[in-house]
Amino acid sequence: MVRAHDLTMRHAAAWVFNERVPDDVEGYHELIAEPMDLGTIKKRLKRGEYATLREYFRDVALVWRNCYTFNEEGSEIWELARECEAAHRRLCAEAGLTA
Repeated sequence: MVRAHDLTMRHAAAWVFNERVPDDVEGYHELIAEPMDLGTIKKRLKRGEYATLREYFRDVALVWRNCYTFNEEGSEIWELARECEAAHRRLCAEAGLTA
């Protein structure tokens, strides 16, 4: 799980999802009740905070859902999320990880 996550974070489309959305992004923290990013997930993985794959996949899905909720469909960031989400799915499947 850690390796697939690390590879996802290194994907060319992942740069925008690797860190928390800054507080100065207008309207984000008012609209998004539960912010999540790949860097926070990596920290949780390292600390052993995920008891199940399901918990891990829930947080990863939250990254994409938040992006799709906040950004307009077809926008650059929305498309980066689609690309990164697909890469993550592929990497997890290659590693034998399924939700």
